[in-house]
Amino acid sequence: MREFIKAGALFAAHHPLYEKIAKSFYANTELMQAMLGEDRPNMVSLYEELLLDGIASGELAPDLDASYIAECIYQLTTSLATGYGEESEADISESIVEKSEKLIALLEKGIAHS
Repeated sequence: MREFIKAGALFAAHHPLYEKIAKSFYANTELMQAMLGEDRPNMVSLYEELLLDGIASGELAPDLDASYIAECIYQLTTSLATGYGEESEADISESIVEKSEKLIALLEKGIAHS
C-alpha cells in the first residue's frame, strides 16, 4: 500500500491536468458506471482488496470497514498532490514522499495516545 500511495500522489503532482480529468470523471458516478461498468475508481477497489487481505491475515482489525477506509485512503492520497506551484519536480517528489510517509504512519498508528 505504501508504494501505491506514493506512486499515485507523485503521478498526480507531476500530471495535474490528468489528475483534474480523473477527478472530474470519478465525480460523475453515472458516466463512470456507464463507461467502466462500476461505480467507483479502480484504486479504491485495489485499496479495499489490500485492506481485506490485511484483515484476513490478522494484520488489521477484524471489524475494520474496508470499503469506507479504502475510500478515505483514496481521498487522502489524491489530496497529497495539491497545492504545488513553481516548485521543481525534485522538490515536489520529495515533499510528496514525506507526506506519504506521514499518511502511512497515521494509518498504521492512528491518532490515539497509547
